[in-house]
Amino acid sequence: MSEQPKSTSRSENPERSTPTGNHTPLSADSITDQLKAYRRQRRARISDELRRARYCQLPSESIDLIRFAQAWAPYGKMPTEDIFVRYGMTAARYFEVLADVISMPDCDPQIATTLRSIYFSQRP
Repeated sequence: MSEQPKSTSRSENPERSTPTGNHTPLSADSITDQLKAYRRQRRARISDELRRARYCQLPSESIDLIRFAQAWAPYGKMPTEDIFVRYGMTAARYFEVLADVISMPDCDPQIATTLRSIYFSQRP
């Protein structure tokens, strides 16, 4: 008869029962530091998710106004012709509406601050 291989349990397997040379137990301070770091990252992630959710609660027209302003933000100024063609309003009226939109509580505060600094600090 052929012999069946003997099955080894965890306690009998020397590779599993002895700790590896690389493993060192974590100290309480190390665990606490890791936990604090995890909590900071989690809070930041949740905050970002909430900010995105607030941004998505704006009406689609408002989101379009903000995206248009963000697209032109690197250039510092939007062509008045583009504003009129796209929205059918003068540049002055567009900036009034944009100011109202970024003042809404649902608007992302970072976006609002950025757009205010670009478009409204330079205007007389």
